[in-house]
Amino acid sequence: MPTLHVTTTQPFHLATQLASLDHASHGRAGWVVGAAAGEDDLATVGGAALAAAALLRETADVIDTPLALWDSWEDDAVIKDAATGRFLDSQRVHHIDFEGASFTVKGPLITPRPPQGQVVVLTPDMLDADTRADVVLVERPGLAAVAARAATAREAARRWSSPRWRWSSTRKTRPQTGSPT
Repeated sequence: MPTLHVTTTQPFHLATQLASLDHASHGRAGWVVGAAAGEDDLATVGGAALAAAALLRETADVIDTPLALWDSWEDDAVIKDAATGRFLDSQRVHHIDFEGASFTVKGPLITPRPPQGQVVVLTPDMLDADTRADVVLVERPGLAAVAARAATAREAARRWSSPRWRWSSTRKTRPQTGSPT
């Protein structure tokens, strides 16, 4: 399971790479969200250090983008109809129009929907992305602190709301909260 950093990886490429990994692993891929913020890390992409609030916003935006892109293909978009020569049903592939604080992404994913629908997303608890994660990696000193942080993550999961990129009310998609900051 790769750790891909939201500060040094373009969201569209991240979504494509993880979808490809999910296809290659027959639906067993996952993404450990990283947020490398050191000067040396950011220098690799010509980036500058982000303030804490900006880093949380960037994290939310970069996580939301692959989620939307993975959902840009409906489950049955690939039809592989040899008789008609059609590989996909274009009516089941949707464009997204994501506008984050520091980037925009338009169009569908270039890779078919991952076998699991969406790749499993694991986030360290310090990134405060509980509502966007399938698994929150809790690191605290002592059992009581771990239990308290885990309870906070569970409560955040209960407060999920409908995502802004939902294409169909009958499809299962990952919910998103309102403000990412």
